[in-house]
Amino acid sequence: MTDYNNIPPEMKALDQWVFYKKGDKRPWNPRNNQPASVSDSRTWGTFKQVVQAVKDYRGEGPGFVFTENDPYCAIDIDKCIDEDGQMDPEAQEIIDRLDSYTEVSLSGRGIHIIGRGKKPTNRCRRGNVEIYDKSRYFALTGNLWQGRKETKDIQGPLGWLCEETFGGGVSVQGGKDVEAEPVSDLVLDPNAEPPADKFDVLMKDRLFAKTWKRQREEFKSQSEYDLSLAGFAVRRGWSDQEAANLIIAHRRKHGDESGKALRQDYIRMTLEKVKPKADDEDVLSLLPCKVVSLRQIGIDDSDYELVLDSGEVVRMGNTEMFLQARKARARLYDHSYELSDKAMKRWPKIVMKLRELVEIKDSVTREDTTKSWLEDYISTRISMPRIEDKGDITEIFGSGQNSMATDKKGRLYLRLSDITRYARVHTGLPNVSVKTVAHDLLDLKFEKQKVDIKEEGRRKQISLWVSKPGFIREGSV
Repeated sequence: MTDYNNIPPEMKALDQWVFYKKGDKRPWNPRNNQPASVSDSRTWGTFKQVVQAVKDYRGEGPGFVFTENDPYCAIDIDKCIDEDGQMDPEAQEIIDRLDSYTEVSLSGRGIHIIGRGKKPTNRCRRGNVEIYDKSRYFALTGNLWQGRKETKDIQGPLGWLCEETFGGGVSVQGGKDVEAEPVSDLVLDPNAEPPADKFDVLMKDRLFAKTWKRQREEFKSQSEYDLSLAGFAVRRGWSDQEAANLIIAHRRKHGDESGKALRQDYIRMTLEKVKPKADDEDVLSLLPCKVVSLRQIGIDDSDYELVLDSGEVVRMGNTEMFLQARKARARLYDHSYELSDKAMKRWPKIVMKLRELVEIKDSVTREDTTKSWLEDYISTRISMPRIEDKGDITEIFGSGQNSMATDKKGRLYLRLSDITRYARVHTGLPNVSVKTVAHDLLDLKFEKQKVDIKEEGRRKQISLWVSKPGFIREGSV
């Protein structure tokens, strides 16, 4: 349980609060229960909002985001309290020297120390000690250690701690001291970690997850993985330092100890290869419509939709279909948008830019998909025949005639064979057939109706599928 009363009041006064949930290390926005980012102040809130969000959204407790604009520095010492509740002597020395706000961490085995000061180094972590003064959030508990509840000026002892911890820029790799090498304004730390919040978002991308797990069969070397990872990071707006940290962490995860990721020339070359060139910056302007977001439906077998500034939604099908310029042109054409030849040639780059706008929806039902493509199909028809009370339906649905019609009651009549062809081409669903489409229409409460028609002098029976009254609203087509 969090003791809110012990959290320093001067920190409560700042609008830098997020909250965390049980079993989830990500920060959450207290205003809308959406994932927050330590680099985006729009996703933070007030302390009061956080206290309420913990109640409303089943949160576990508050978190404070440290930035360049506040005076605070935070130290996290992990696994320094043993099972009997005894503090490690070296950790106790740090606590005594800093003599500032100190609390027991969420695990019950570590401590947080927060004071006023700025780090004299870019280094953040070595062993079980982490030190941050920006771009990080701490989950706070308010469970004081030794009654230390005031934030004090720790600038002097902070310099001592950094010198003791990092040894003037030295960190540990494989038990040996290794000097961190700078790349321009970057620091290549063998123990570097990518930003957790941004990394969690990227892991929802199936291709990135395969890359991170080294499951890309087309890649023959670690350098290809480095290049791919850097590309993902740069396209998502990560800083050069964050992209470098991602590469280092990936190599360390897979036991690569060659040290190549700690070479400034190698990192610079890798990042420069994936940085957009001038003519790549505005490829979205080649689209015939303004896209405000790319909606990804599902994590594994994803479907994609373009959400336009007009509010219109263009279904792009599954991943395989979305990547094909020819099929993308066909789906945009269905909505009266013409994809130029130049855009067709640049389609892979357009797709990469669109993925920066991605919004992930966890799942979609087959019924949702059917409704969506059926609405698309209807919208492509400027008009459809009206079945009169005593009209001959065979005149409408005879050979080569329309695939749908409506009556005065607002019922929609569909010719199954034609609607199946549309679904197969435009939905991206696997194994589309007359049988699967019929099943989908039954889920939407359509009823099957057999109709005899004349075709080349002979009578033939076809199946029509009829909705309940009101499916087509008056004036909608």
